[in-house]
Amino acid sequence: MLGLWLSPGIAAGSALSLQLELPLFESPYNLPLRGLPSGAQALSLSKSLYEGAHGAAELVEGDEPKVWRRMLSYSLQAGFDVLANWLPGGNSWAHEELHRAVMGRRGIDSYDGVYDLKLFASTISVYRVEDQGLIALKRDHPAELVRLAEAGIEGERELVLSLEKDAFFYGTRGFVAPLAMLVALNSFLYIRSGTDPASDEMFRQYIAAETTVASRDFDGHDFTSWVHDLYRPTEPYEARGPHPSGVGIQRYILVEQLSPEELRTLNRQSWLSLLNLADPWLVLPAPWLKLGSVGGDPLFGTANLRHHLTAFGYELAANLFLRAGEHRLFAALHAYVNQQQVLPGLELELLRHRLGEGLELSGRTMLWLQPRDQLFAEARLMPGALLAARLDARISGPLYGFGQLEGKTEGWVAGNVFLDANLSARLGFSVRL
Repeated sequence: MLGLWLSPGIAAGSALSLQLELPLFESPYNLPLRGLPSGAQALSLSKSLYEGAHGAAELVEGDEPKVWRRMLSYSLQAGFDVLANWLPGGNSWAHEELHRAVMGRRGIDSYDGVYDLKLFASTISVYRVEDQGLIALKRDHPAELVRLAEAGIEGERELVLSLEKDAFFYGTRGFVAPLAMLVALNSFLYIRSGTDPASDEMFRQYIAAETTVASRDFDGHDFTSWVHDLYRPTEPYEARGPHPSGVGIQRYILVEQLSPEELRTLNRQSWLSLLNLADPWLVLPAPWLKLGSVGGDPLFGTANLRHHLTAFGYELAANLFLRAGEHRLFAALHAYVNQQQVLPGLELELLRHRLGEGLELSGRTMLWLQPRDQLFAEARLMPGALLAARLDARISGPLYGFGQLEGKTEGWVAGNVFLDANLSARLGFSVRL
């Protein structure tokens, strides 16, 4: 469930740049065909919606660099970002689709409440989920149930990062700040509300009203559920007890049910989430500096921090963006933290290296040490890696086709719903304007 707890630039008149994607197919996730969309597809579609809307708003700036036109454009973009919280394709939709994707990869059906179009609702649910699927998930894949609870907010932060990458590497002019601020502050407030007994009253009302299994959200408050199962990986899902109606299991974990240690963990994570405010895109439309030159091309760079909850605890990342001419590099240092240890990770991504006319290759690699079995109390560690390659080929004018292969060993990677080893293939189209 998503709780809406918080309901030097590029000159005006420069060429508009949009990077829109239509991800058509992903294997194995889209097989059988009811597995739509995957987590990666949902994030790609949401990014394209924001870039398209922001690009349309920038048309009001025209060819004259007037301040009032720039302010009007920014206001329209910020207004769209707020309204999109309740629209398919928007931030909340991406949040809920990441929840659904974690369940869907195990064959658990669900429905995204964003499609109900309840504008300005204080919460949005993923429902029509059978208890048996959640029972089996906790029994057979306990770390995935923990990941399920945090996957929504993980998706929101990956959405913002993808918009920042496009702005830096490809010059998209959309104003990222409103969405980035909304996600950062809502993350803090949502996690923190998991320590506030006042939020229990709202969920008691839902419990009383939801007399059928199909009407219930899959977990209620994301972060009371997250911390409850983080500390209890071997506790059967049925131990939550029967629903007061007498039908099904009482899924929702109230604040009053959490131990003092669990409350301290949530409180600590709420404050750590404020590291997402260490992001220059929150205050500047084009927050990068000239660092020197490479091969005669000016070298530009910027950086930010990220905090994620994970299946085993949390992750901190320091991200570095570099570009010089057609050379584009994204790098990140990761720290994976559970109850026992802090473990390192490294990520490198080369974007759109030109192979020939209309043909580009992108590559990404990650190396990490993470807790074995993705468990919070696990002292043993496990090495892991990810390797991905993507080929983009121009079809005609601004239309490109792309194919991507991404393989990983067991481990948690932000935006990738597979905790176990996986090889995924993706096909789709993109439009560059």
